[in-house]
Amino acid sequence: MESGDVTTASTPPAPPPPPPLVSSAVKIGFNSVTRSLERAAARRMPACLVKDGRNPPRSDEPAAAMAVVFVVRSSDDSLYAHLPALCATASAPRSKQTATRIVSLDASAEARLARTTQLPRVGIVGVPEDCPNAAALIEYAQHHVECVEIPWLTEALNGQYQPLKIEVTVPSPAKPAKAEKTVN
Repeated sequence: MESGDVTTASTPPAPPPPPPLVSSAVKIGFNSVTRSLERAAARRMPACLVKDGRNPPRSDEPAAAMAVVFVVRSSDDSLYAHLPALCATASAPRSKQTATRIVSLDASAEARLARTTQLPRVGIVGVPEDCPNAAALIEYAQHHVECVEIPWLTEALNGQYQPLKIEVTVPSPAKPAKAEKTVN
């Protein structure tokens, strides 16, 4: 053995680093993020939309709303088609500044997210407002990513009667084509 060789058999492998504080707060995966947004939307539902006490918000659920939702673009975007409306509904009473942002990630980010979280696949990650050590990320997203706006939802939550407006356009009757005269 040469003097520069180091044997690794005598040294035990280094233990993995402890998980960061962020890992206990973020929501990872389709179901987890969707459930969290649904709970936030139910808590923020205007009283005029709650009928007969159905679907009351549960008090044992955490109150933090999602600040940012990261979604990996996939070949089947219909899987995430509900997220814009759900984010807008969950953010409805909040200001545009604090509304939930959706950040679309390139498909190559899935492998890196999976490796980082030590899961086989990760397509969606939600970061709540009260996530420790994520204030800079949330602030950056709030300043650089537009919030989801759904005009009909804004009008519906406004609580004002909107009269029906129908614009009818009647095409003018087509004039019959004139027959061409042939000269012999």
